[in-house]
Amino acid sequence: MRGKGARLAGVLAAAAVVLGALGYAACPITWEEGMLYRKVTVLEPEEGQAPASNPLKGWMPWSTAQASEHYDNTLVFALVSWAQLEPEEGCVDFEGVEAALNLPYWRERGVRFVLRLVCDYPDDAGGLDIPQWLYDRIGGDGQWYDNQYGKGFSPNYGNPRLLQAHGALLEQLGAHYDQDPYLAWVQLGSLGHWGEWHVNASSGIKPFPEQVITDRYVRQYLEAFPSKRLLLRRPYAIGGEAGLGLYNDSFAQPQSHDTWLSWIANGYVSDQNGESLAGMPQFWCKAPSGGEFASGREVEDYLGAGLEETRDYIRRSHTTFMGPRCVFDVEDGSCAQAAEELSREMGYTLRVNRCTTRTPLFSARMELVMEWENTGLAPIYENWPIQIRLVDRQGKEVLCQQVDGGIHRWGTGVHRLCCTLEGAENLPRGTYVLEVGILDPITGAPGVALANGGAQPDGSYRMGQVVKG
Repeated sequence: MRGKGARLAGVLAAAAVVLGALGYAACPITWEEGMLYRKVTVLEPEEGQAPASNPLKGWMPWSTAQASEHYDNTLVFALVSWAQLEPEEGCVDFEGVEAALNLPYWRERGVRFVLRLVCDYPDDAGGLDIPQWLYDRIGGDGQWYDNQYGKGFSPNYGNPRLLQAHGALLEQLGAHYDQDPYLAWVQLGSLGHWGEWHVNASSGIKPFPEQVITDRYVRQYLEAFPSKRLLLRRPYAIGGEAGLGLYNDSFAQPQSHDTWLSWIANGYVSDQNGESLAGMPQFWCKAPSGGEFASGREVEDYLGAGLEETRDYIRRSHTTFMGPRCVFDVEDGSCAQAAEELSREMGYTLRVNRCTTRTPLFSARMELVMEWENTGLAPIYENWPIQIRLVDRQGKEVLCQQVDGGIHRWGTGVHRLCCTLEGAENLPRGTYVLEVGILDPITGAPGVALANGGAQPDGSYRMGQVVKG
């Protein structure tokens, strides 16, 4: 170690002599990552509170609801039946369906939606949730039921004609929505009551299908939505292999929720058909974890007396979103403070800890090294670009570039990003302000709030002053 230190001192001394001969005698030299640098500036941006609202996280009310004066949301839940989507074979009226789901209202507000397709939605009316033409084609293969969940029709999910038609429908949905930035994620409904991958077999319904059938539905979704994150109701081997997320529609119901977490960690034997199923440990590293409050209690209870228990389940589940049964059901705003606290907890929380600008010895190139940190529970899941700007003393933008930081992989912890500021070598000597932001594809502008101070009107954040020598 002493020999290495002596050699480094010798290199620095020799470099100082050369710099002196070139007129850079006062220029400090540093050794970083096997290279010599001059003009190193270290910025430590102002810290800030974890934002209460951000894209792709937080509360997710029904899409048919209206914006609340008490609670923020950047997501809505769009549930649609197959019968509603495709009343005539091959004909999906996307404009009409979106209007019925209130999606134009939310699009105007920059709010994204999470989609779930259902084939069986129990209710008091007991209608048909697959199209009549499909019911006729499968010859009524399935069971009409009337049980404690409600009334409805449960189709035979293994029917080959049903599977073929389902794949054709998903092809249409994928062609329309896979590149739509307003579609956040897709929940794999389709199977079971409410699209929750279970049926009440005790009321005479055929048991839930085994993996040989359910995997075919999953693959249809994977083929239709190659660009979107997909979520399952329960852990399956194919979910782990394909990097799928999970949603829990009985969130914070202690026995049920603890069981769900056990399934994820250890695998389980299905209570639907006795099949042994694999877990999906750490699934949240690749795709979201979410759910909605269980129906056994009032929503106020989850945010009142049960607040700390709810917070604990959010943390243990690495929850990114909650809904549609969520705080929006409490219309008087009495849970606003608790709702804001939990919204800060959910999903990602990004901040910049340090920025270093440096110029390699004998080069005019300016490099930027950033230390980001995610202090939240999960990644953002989308690889949105980072925008870097330099602004001169008059407030004029003199440099602006986008960097692919791979932020969709940034789980909890510190993440380092290094890039060259293209064109900075051509700027006049002087002092510039460094600004950073994460661009939202919907607007093309900075759209992610950071846990930093220095927020600018355009949504970017001021990191500090950089000297160009």
